[in-house]
Amino acid sequence: MKHVMRMPVFLMAMLLAGCGGENFGYAISLNSGSAPLTPLVPIGTPGFGTNALPSAVYLNRPSIIQTDDRLSVYVLDGFGSTIRRIAPNGTTTTLHQEAGISGMAVSPNGEVFFTAAGTVRRLVQPGISEVIAAGLGNPQRMAIDDRGILYVIDGPVVKRITQSGLITPLFQMPVQQPIAAIAAGRDALYIASNASIYRWTEPGRLSLVTTNDAGISDITADVLGDIYFTDYTPSVTDPRFASGTVKQLRRNGDILLIAGSRTYAGYADGPGLAALFNAPSGIAVAVNGIVYVADTLNHVIREISLSGQVRTYAGRGG
Repeated sequence: MKHVMRMPVFLMAMLLAGCGGENFGYAISLNSGSAPLTPLVPIGTPGFGTNALPSAVYLNRPSIIQTDDRLSVYVLDGFGSTIRRIAPNGTTTTLHQEAGISGMAVSPNGEVFFTAAGTVRRLVQPGISEVIAAGLGNPQRMAIDDRGILYVIDGPVVKRITQSGLITPLFQMPVQQPIAAIAAGRDALYIASNASIYRWTEPGRLSLVTTNDAGISDITADVLGDIYFTDYTPSVTDPRFASGTVKQLRRNGDILLIAGSRTYAGYADGPGLAALFNAPSGIAVAVNGIVYVADTLNHVIREISLSGQVRTYAGRGG
């Protein structure tokens, strides 16, 4: 890691004064226990709402987020039980409901794949899926490359799965380094384990790329080959809160803090370094460069513009 940009003092002062964000909800310091820095308002409204415009949809702990080349956004919601698609015009559609979905990947043309009950499945149409690979032990998060090949975390092993169902184990991580997330880059796989990012290339070379200052919750790659990831640090006094950030790992090795705070958990839209998250667990970058974040404990999807502005894209925020 060469360089990490942090929140300037003047922005933190604005935040504490209550004017740092356009949609200021609350802020809580993880260093001072559970006493809020501003009047505490609802953390966002969880629920299992019906299809609606994004601002009217109730989300419940959204965890995984993906995009396609048509700029639709896909989210795994409802404690891993509901896959939803948000079209560019704002129409939100429930595509599938099933308990125990643990991973999701979306191809550039909008094909949806997910892991559940030891299988990898393709969504054929809303509510109907087909198994393309079975017999897996404990499949979790997954990724898809531009050739349509799937990569699935199955316990400590990363497996490659073709559309025809051929399963090939690629590599295994040590027990003390559980794999949190995986991303398919232009010419490599990127793996998040604890607070580290690894790069895997054919014919089997695994190398450490960088180490972060907090546990990484998700990782993704954009069309240029830059890596983006989310991290969060749970409060030791209140399980409702976990400070979180969104970062970019550039090709030169620099890490850029895009949005969020390492110290404060909360809900605030506005300039990236004044925005607050609460346990961000999923991240995706659309082909137009817009970043989407599953802000899990705020029960919303956040959008980060090219200029670094953070706004609530979907869900009933605080």
